[in-house]
Amino acid sequence: MAFGILLGLVHFAHQPIGNSLIAQYTTSENRGLGYGISFFLSFGLGSFAAGIGGSLAESHGVQVVFPFVAIFMGCAFLLALYLRKIS
Repeated sequence: MAFGILLGLVHFAHQPIGNSLIAQYTTSENRGLGYGISFFLSFGLGSFAAGIGGSLAESHGVQVVFPFVAIFMGCAFLLALYLRKIS
C-alpha cells in the first residue's frame, strides 16, 4: 500500500511543473492550444507505446524493445534541439 502511494506521488509530480512551463511559454491566446498539444502527446500518442512495445516484444523478443525506444527518444531529442534552434 505504501509503495502504491509513493509511486503515485512520484509519477504525477511532473504534471504541475509541465503545466506551469506551458503557461509560462505560451501566450494567453495560444495557452489552450499548448495544453491540448501536451495532453494529446501524453495521453493520445503515448497510449500507443504499450501496444507497439508489446507487439515488438511478441514478434522479435523483449530485447528489441529497448533499442527501439532509445532510437525513438534520440530522434525526439534531435527534433527538440532543432525546434529550439529555429524558435
